[in-house]
Formats: sequence, structure tokens, C-alpha cells
Amino acid sequence: MTQRLVAVIVLGALVASTSACAPRTRAGKTAMVVGGAAIALSGAAMFNSFLDENGDLDGLVLCAIGGCAISGLLIAGGSVLAMSGLSGPTEEPAPLAVVDAPAPVRPLPEVAVDPETLRLAKQVRNAVVHDDCATARQLLIVIAARDRRYHDALAASVVMDGCRAAHD
Repeated sequence: MTQRLVAVIVLGALVASTSACAPRTRAGKTAMVVGGAAIALSGAAMFNSFLDENGDLDGLVLCAIGGCAISGLLIAGGSVLAMSGLSGPTEEPAPLAVVDAPAPVRPLPEVAVDPETLRLAKQVRNAVVHDDCATARQLLIVIAARDRRYHDALAASVVMDGCRAAHD
């Protein structure tokens, strides 16, 4: 009966102490202390199982085979784990970064245009979204040279709201 109890305590303590690999958060440190204490207690219970009712070493053969050494290692290891959970700084989890929602894509004018001019218009829209009005202005000049009608529609559209003066 005592050996089963010791085995269950050791197994439970080892599972509880797996948080020792986790970051040093408050919950991880608490689990380290609890797991370490449980491991140390299981070692003490294991050592106690070798004693008879008078406190003499009853299981001398098991102790000599290594049971006493194992119980001593459990006590020492559990104590070290518990002490390391009590010491050192606690790392609080970093706050989640607030990310701005992406700006909605502004529609380009619905005017028939060749693929190259459409590509340039998309670059203008991207430049305006990134507050790069100088690039938007240069691209508008290129578009005006290719297709004046599309240039006028693009310059008057919502695409240019961020750089309204860029096309003047």
C-alpha cells in the first residue's frame, strides 16, 4: 500500500513540476513550489517505507539496492525545485500589442484603362495610404502622360483623400 502511495505521489509531483520548463510567471513558480514539495515529500515517504514501526531500517536489502539513494535524490531534487520556484524574479506576460486595423482599400475610378496605367494607379493608392505624397505626385504625372482622362478621374477620386494637394 505504501509503495503505491509513494508511486502516485512521485508521478503526480513529476507532472506538477513540468511547469519548471515554463516561463517564470506567477503560476509557473507556484507550480514549481508545489511540485518540488510533493517530490520531496514522496522521497520522505519512500524512505519512511523502509523503516519498521520502531524506526529501524526494516528494508535493508531494498535500501542497499538503491532505494535510500533514490529517496534521498527525490528529497534533494524536490527541495531544489521548490527553492528555485521561490527565488528569482517573476516575469509578467508581455501585454498584447495593439495593432491598428488596416485601412480599407479605396476603390480606383471605374474608367477603362490599360493594364500598365492600372498598375501605376494601384501604386498611387499605396503611396497615399502610406503618406508618401511625393511618390503619389510623381506617379500621377506619369499617369497623366499616359492617359489624361484616367489621371483626372484618379485625382478627383477618394484614392487621393490623404494627399489632396499632391496632384495640384
